Amino acid sequence: MSDLSEGEYQEMDGICDDAGNQEAMTRDLDDTVKGLARKACDTDNYAYETNGMRLIVSLCDFTGNWPKFYTPEEGYEVLLIDLKHGQDARMVEHIDRPVHGLLAAPLCTPFTVSGAQYWPDKDASGATLEGLALVDACLRQVALHPELKWWALENPVGRLKRWLGNPRLYFDPCDYGDPYTKKTCLWGTFNPPPKNRVEPERVCSQGSWVQKLGGKSERTKELRSATPLGFAKAFRLANP
Repeated sequence: MSDLSEGEYQEMDGICDDAGNQEAMTRDLDDTVKGLARKACDTDNYAYETNGMRLIVSLCDFTGNWPKFYTPEEGYEVLLIDLKHGQDARMVEHIDRPVHGLLAAPLCTPFTVSGAQYWPDKDASGATLEGLALVDACLRQVALHPELKWWALENPVGRLKRWLGNPRLYFDPCDYGDPYTKKTCLWGTFNPPPKNRVEPERVCSQGSWVQKLGGKSERTKELRSATPLGFAKAFRLANP
């Protein structure tokens, strides 16, 4: 179960407001109909309001790797939001339906320790502020949806903890069956997946194939940032 208790879920504004405004009109209804009206105001039953599909929102996600195992066959609907899909996470308006789980992988360039020598330049150019604005936009969606069963925000190890505090989880892909290293942090409210470590493969003097990737092409950036599927599957199993 997530760290949120059942008592922390809030009522859905639209339905509950309607029920409150029409109280006088429904005063004479029989107990059965009144019970159905109360049920519609219970966010624990929100799957009924969305045709049984639980919505997973994945912010700053081009590849779709992280929510890959939340499938329609198991009752999940996934919404991918990324600039390359034509949507800026900073401009996402309020999602006017209950959200079951939220994943976020905001841009890491201003924060990752592998680029620490460039941090002063990022600060001076405004890139750090832009990066924080993206992080804040992800956290805004968390704040707008207190009904969330779980949420997680990912970034490689670096300086983001200066603003978010210590992460809930550190992991390498090899902790979940993918034989390479890339130290990654997770913040949020979620169940940490049990680790099942394999030995990482060393393919260059720096270590894994991620370090071997060169160049600044978009394809290279996508390969570096893609969520390892072993972790994605383990996260899904730990956070239904």
